[in-house]
Amino acid sequence: MEFVIPLSADDLFVHNEDHFCVETVLQSVAENALIKVIDGVANRLKKHQCIQIEEHENFDPLFNMICKFGQLPVQVLEKVHETLKQGLSNMIKTCSDLLKDGTASNDDLNRHKNALRMYVYLVHLFATHATKGTGKKTKKKKEKKGEETTTNGKWETDAHKEEVLSIMLHALEIDLPKLWKANLPEEAFINLFSSTTYLFLEDPIASRNKALKRCASLVLAILCKRYNQSSNITEGVINLLVKYEHLTIPVAEFLEVMVKEYNNASIIGDVMREIGRMNPSESRDASGTKHISAFLGEIAERLPKQVQQNISNLLPHLDAESYTMRKGIIEVLGFLIAKSFPEGSSEKEIELRDSLLDIMEERFRDVNAHTRSKVIQTWLYLYQSKAVPVSRVTKLTELTVGRLRDKTANVRKYAVQLITTLLQYNPYGPSLRLSETRKKLEAAVGEGGEDKESDDEEEQSQKEKSKKQENVKVLKFLTDMSNFIVQVQTAVPVACQLLGSKNGSDVLETIQFFVTARNFNVETAAEGIRKMLMLIWSKDATIKEAVIDAYYELYFNKEDPVRVALNLITLTIRATLGELTSLEELITEMQKKKAIPSSVVSTLWDIFAMKPKKQGGLEARGALIILGMLGNADPEVVKNKLNVLVQVGLGPRSKEDEYFVRYTCLALQKLAKTSSISKSETPNKKEKSKEKDKDKAPAQKQEYTRYKNDHPLFAKLAEVIKDKDTPHNKWFTGAEQAINTIYLLSENPDVLCAEIVREMGFSIFPSLKEKESDLSDVAKTSLGDLSKFFFAIGHVAIKQLVHIEEIQNELRRQRTARDKKNEKKKTAKNKKQSTIEQELGVQAAEENEVEVLKESAEKEVVAPGKTLLGIFGPVIAMVCANAGSHFSDHTLRTVAVLALCKYMCVSSEFCENHLQLLFTILQTAPESSVRANIVIAIGDLAFRFPNLIEPWTVSIYSTLKDQDNRVKKNALMVLAHLILNDMIKVKGQISELALCIEDPDRRISDLARLFFNELSQKGNAIYNILPDLISTLSTSDVSPAQFKSIMKYQFSFIDKDKQAEALVEKLCHRFSATKEESQWRNIAYCMSLLNLNDRAIRKLNELSKHYQDKLSDEEVLSHFVTVVTKGRKFAKADLKDVLNELEAKLNLAASGTLPEGQEISAAALVKKAKAAKSKSKPKKKAKAKSKKGYQDSESEEELESESSDSESEAEISPKTTKKSNSRVIESDSESSDDPMSEDEKPKKGKKSKAPAKKSTKAPAKPRKKAKSDSEDSENSESSEDEKPKKKSAPKKKPAPKKKVVSESESEESEESEESEKSNSME
Repeated sequence: MEFVIPLSADDLFVHNEDHFCVETVLQSVAENALIKVIDGVANRLKKHQCIQIEEHENFDPLFNMICKFGQLPVQVLEKVHETLKQGLSNMIKTCSDLLKDGTASNDDLNRHKNALRMYVYLVHLFATHATKGTGKKTKKKKEKKGEETTTNGKWETDAHKEEVLSIMLHALEIDLPKLWKANLPEEAFINLFSSTTYLFLEDPIASRNKALKRCASLVLAILCKRYNQSSNITEGVINLLVKYEHLTIPVAEFLEVMVKEYNNASIIGDVMREIGRMNPSESRDASGTKHISAFLGEIAERLPKQVQQNISNLLPHLDAESYTMRKGIIEVLGFLIAKSFPEGSSEKEIELRDSLLDIMEERFRDVNAHTRSKVIQTWLYLYQSKAVPVSRVTKLTELTVGRLRDKTANVRKYAVQLITTLLQYNPYGPSLRLSETRKKLEAAVGEGGEDKESDDEEEQSQKEKSKKQENVKVLKFLTDMSNFIVQVQTAVPVACQLLGSKNGSDVLETIQFFVTARNFNVETAAEGIRKMLMLIWSKDATIKEAVIDAYYELYFNKEDPVRVALNLITLTIRATLGELTSLEELITEMQKKKAIPSSVVSTLWDIFAMKPKKQGGLEARGALIILGMLGNADPEVVKNKLNVLVQVGLGPRSKEDEYFVRYTCLALQKLAKTSSISKSETPNKKEKSKEKDKDKAPAQKQEYTRYKNDHPLFAKLAEVIKDKDTPHNKWFTGAEQAINTIYLLSENPDVLCAEIVREMGFSIFPSLKEKESDLSDVAKTSLGDLSKFFFAIGHVAIKQLVHIEEIQNELRRQRTARDKKNEKKKTAKNKKQSTIEQELGVQAAEENEVEVLKESAEKEVVAPGKTLLGIFGPVIAMVCANAGSHFSDHTLRTVAVLALCKYMCVSSEFCENHLQLLFTILQTAPESSVRANIVIAIGDLAFRFPNLIEPWTVSIYSTLKDQDNRVKKNALMVLAHLILNDMIKVKGQISELALCIEDPDRRISDLARLFFNELSQKGNAIYNILPDLISTLSTSDVSPAQFKSIMKYQFSFIDKDKQAEALVEKLCHRFSATKEESQWRNIAYCMSLLNLNDRAIRKLNELSKHYQDKLSDEEVLSHFVTVVTKGRKFAKADLKDVLNELEAKLNLAASGTLPEGQEISAAALVKKAKAAKSKSKPKKKAKAKSKKGYQDSESEEELESESSDSESEAEISPKTTKKSNSRVIESDSESSDDPMSEDEKPKKGKKSKAPAKKSTKAPAKPRKKAKSDSEDSENSESSEDEKPKKKSAPKKKPAPKKKVVSESESEESEESEESEKSNSME
């Protein structure tokens, strides 16, 4: 009876007289009985009896056991598998022998064909059950006693699957059409082979087996080649690719076998056509598109020629919505361009390559960032594969530079990598100096002109023709080279911005770009190298290490020490103070790593001493700066050459270069430091054990050696300070550092400086020798000498104060260390002794010694008429006041005011006596430098004497309105420092600081934002100042745009629900207290910025009587609409009722039907709102039409905003944000301003207390004592809350009817806002 392959295994249990069916059903699943049965079947099917599978006694047991696969023990399953494998192998051999004989009858052929069907079907059925389930669990004992493990009964291994596929491969290799009488086997029989292959490939682990993959590829290849299964196999592998990610490589290998071994390239076309017909947007699962995309890249890499012939089927996907598919097509194009067009290609192939390159260039502006990133990676691969023509390098560079401003970090990362690669493998040579290239280009153009004149001659030799052709090539080469260098230089400013990016990959890749550009002599790369130096302060260890490695490669990794020294000196030339400070940190890190050899240090000393005469003064100064920096890490560098430093740095050379003295003194000051190299060395085990045994005393400051006053060093420094020949404008910088050096290195600096001041005073005021207080001839003194003298005594006064404070600190430290040491060694006798010392007041005497020092600094340093410095205090004040108009010189006034400020910092008495003079100068001085210095000094005075400065707080705030940006910036920095350190209290003048947020100067604006950001971290500081801030800014001459910008920034710090609730109540009450429409709008705008919770929205609804008469203003109404719209985003069922009530009030107010001063119940409001809707029903179609047009236009705007978000070139500055298009509800109101996002959770904080008492008016005169922040805020709040409620404003004409958001429209606006947020955050 003929065996027909069933659609389902259960069909074989159904009785059928025409076809073979199963007659017996397996009842028992006992292991012994089953093994006995299977052994009997195996014996009957051995060798030539394999055809007996047609018998029910053989087929039925095997079929039944496979159907009960999950219930059988593993041993039984193994025997079933072995029986089927052996039977099918024998059957294949029998069929092969039968076909070779050629004498078989039709009955024999039919019997063998039937048996082969049965075997193949049973093997397929067994494989299907095996991949879906496992056998019965059994316990096996391990070798160790007492340990058992449970096996999962899983029989299928890679070896089993490989054996099955190998047998099936042999079955397909015999001449099956002969067995089927010159016909192809039926479709159902052939599908058993492909289905079994697919089953095995679906297993991710099995698909990694090379032998198994090879067998699977051969089975599928034979099915395609011999049995016309190309279309079915194509559909099957496409389905596999969509479902399983791991099959991209196996399927690509199968197609490679088809092309290379079976010479069947048509299947590539079939697969490409099927993929071309796919529509990824219709697929619910995006992972399938991802798998297809990966497969395309894999097959293009293996078979580029064949894919190229079918590329037209794939290109339409570049215009599809799926960015994943676009990524795959881009990768395909990359492999085709790199591998399909070898040298010597035909013109048609070159045209095709150029068209593909054009497509790649267009994709630089793909709307999706992932695709743009893939495009740049592909270009990177093409350039490294030398597949980009030289003629396209400049255009490619231009496109890549444009992507440096991309808003996506990954795109920027690969863009910088591509530019770096373009430099590394550029076709123009190792030197890319634009100036040199342009000179060569001009010379080549000149030669070309001469050749052009010779073209008119009738006879021209072949040599001249070749010369002309060569010159044309040179011109083309130099022109392309010049354009390429220009594009690279265009990238430098953008790359400098990337160095400040918050993204680490941006910074690291940009550092490598600048290193490469510097190695290729790009002239503008020096700018980036200098900016890169600032990253040495980065907290990211990776970035810091990258900077150190980059500078080591550029400047230190040279064999010649002279070259290394000159490289370091180059970094100091025209360097700013910040760059020099960063360079010092870099060299310190290098010195710690011992990356600077001693030969380089010796070379620097030689250049400083100008031993190589070819080096000039600029190089000598640079060497001096570097030596001082080296001394920062290892003071021995300076100490070993102290004599050279003093003789050269403070010798005749100091007259030629005014900065020589300054940097010499800075290098000398490194002697006061302790070596940091010794600290970096790790101690050995013995040293560690010794340290553990030591007493745990506090870390003591390592003392350095001070020098006696008769040391030659101090004589040279005194000469510098007393020098009269040096112009005063060049003298100040050296004299300041000379005084600093004296106080740092001298044993008795006060004695030394007193002598210097005395000699300078006697030379300027000769009358002092006769009468100490006679300074009447001050007006006759040289202004330059007087400026020097004032500068010297002012700086000596402040350094003397610092010196005394250091002595106090040292005494306290010594006493603390001694007390801790004695406390550990105390015995009963010592305790008694210490008690006696306490009774005698020994410790009190020591403390009194410190107080005496403090009092001496306060009363004796600048005491008028009593001390050397005090004598000149009145003279300084007289010059500052410009008595008799004799002292109008700008330099003299600047120095005198500076000296006055330093004197005031020393003595509180002197400060109190001259505060009026100082603030008068601050308000009247025409010189901006004088005002800027005074502002900084006021900060120091506020730290020293806060009670004296507190009454002048208003005057300090007034400097924020100064016309000079330098004065304004200094005032902002000083006030920020004082407020954040609680030295002055935040008062009503805080609005002046808030206005700085909108200052045109970017530095001032950034400083103001930074200040409020820091202030927000101090409890409820921002919350406390907001009421006063709103009130002050609303009544000042601030434009609405500025007010909104300032308030939006301030309200971003309100992240607590309690604060928002309290502000709702205060803002609602403030509506009643205001009369101006501009104030209503400002208050309503502030209300729209709050993130309101349930309680706050209910409170807003309850307090509607305070603002209901203000809703006639369109802008006020639009802000309340924004509040309702935002509230619906998180509204629960009970809150929706409140929002509906509030919305009804807004609707009635908008239509002008709400009586002024009258509050309507919620039920009446809802009833009126429904009545208004029912009246407008006849106009429903017109409204729908307008609404549809609105949505259509808006959808276009959303598409435009999406494309602009992805395609626009955003700046990398971390403070620059991009606004997304937001939906406006039938008005151009400011409701699109979005406050803090919902994802930001409120932080825990203390509950703000309600005000208790009414505030009292501040006195007109400045107070001596300041109230605390909480008192000020509470008073201001109570005064606002307790003001008498005023009557509502007179009734105005009703505004035109205005539709307020309904529930459906609010949901639409919610969806649009969410989509826009996701677009902007992509």
